[in-house]
Amino acid sequence: MGSVRQRRKQHSTTKKASRRTKDSQRKINIHSNKIIAENWDYNATLAQNYKRLGLSAKLQKSAGGDQINYDLKKSKNGTVKKSTLADLDSSDDEEEEEEEENESKKTVDESDIFFDPAELNDNGEYIAERIPEGEARIVKDNEGKIVSIIYGTMKAFDIDVSVEDLRKKEEKKPKTDVVKQLEEIANQPVVKKDRHLSEREDKWIEALYTKHNDNYRKMVMDKKLNIYQQTESTLRNKVLKWKKRHDISE
Repeated sequence: MGSVRQRRKQHSTTKKASRRTKDSQRKINIHSNKIIAENWDYNATLAQNYKRLGLSAKLQKSAGGDQINYDLKKSKNGTVKKSTLADLDSSDDEEEEEEEENESKKTVDESDIFFDPAELNDNGEYIAERIPEGEARIVKDNEGKIVSIIYGTMKAFDIDVSVEDLRKKEEKKPKTDVVKQLEEIANQPVVKKDRHLSEREDKWIEALYTKHNDNYRKMVMDKKLNIYQQTESTLRNKVLKWKKRHDISE
């Protein structure tokens, strides 16, 4: 039956915190940028949204777990035939020998092997400079034998590359509509707004100037008026603004 407290928990109106209920409550609300909020897909992950909008979720290469975009990949003929359970369970030695002979005659079989066309040249050969560093591509012949292994040399972020080369590299990439809109907002001229003294600051600076005139050192040491312990340079700037507002010559 359990204790009285456990029975009360079962009849309690408050729901138990679980992973399923918490996941449904984790909704991203974007308030910082209207353009991104309008084009955000709440059913996709953050990395998927950034990739679709033409933005980068990480500055450098991810540690792993990248989702493969099969739309940009092309299928490639494999060199290894998949063995089925029926082939493994066959007890007839003659059938096995016939199948081995047939398999030896077959050189190429279709398999779920994919490759990135951006890593190949016009002749269909891999280029080491286009393969990420830390990865390798295995090249096989029609019989399935390994011909060569090409190790990637493309760095995710090269420190020695100049800023101009990075800009040229980014300009070659096609920009999405979201990136174009964000660039238009970023290129707009920033209007500088001069901060004016409030009425309370105006009276406070007037009291300091009346008491100490242009002696900013004494203003700093005045514990009754300078209660916020403002520095000498800050008080000087405020006094100059106050003089300019009231047309007081220095």
